[in-house]
Amino acid sequence: MPNQIKDVAKAKELIDKIPYLKDYQKKDKDTLATLSFFREYSAGEVIIEQDAPNQELFFLIRGKVDVLVKGVHVVSLRGGGRIFGEMSFMNHSFTSASVVANTDIVMMVYTIPGLLSLSNEKHASLKIDLYKSIAEMLAQKLKDTTDLAQSY
Repeated sequence: MPNQIKDVAKAKELIDKIPYLKDYQKKDKDTLATLSFFREYSAGEVIIEQDAPNQELFFLIRGKVDVLVKGVHVVSLRGGGRIFGEMSFMNHSFTSASVVANTDIVMMVYTIPGLLSLSNEKHASLKIDLYKSIAEMLAQKLKDTTDLAQSY
């Protein structure tokens, strides 16, 4: 597994640029920054293996990844804060796809146990915002899939 790089200042800067996170309260963004770390992968490296347990939530900062289901290319994602690993986060299940680095990539990563361990009282707004953001992302992915299916 590639090295984990801790850089709270860089995380704070990037959180302000990620569409789904930039409008969070400052205290919540600060908490997210302290929980995050960065990881780099080289082109061709597998980040997530389909049907495997996953304990991380990924924000693709730079580069491009390919999403494959049963070895078949489904979609490519480019940096800019695109998220993956969110389905495992939401339903605590095995991964539904493989994700492979298409180019050299940089990701901001959160461990699911780290996010789930946040105090309900102290971090209620962060947890609500995070689940709301992920629900919005999943709804958009479902809409995109439905639109694609209707074109057949």
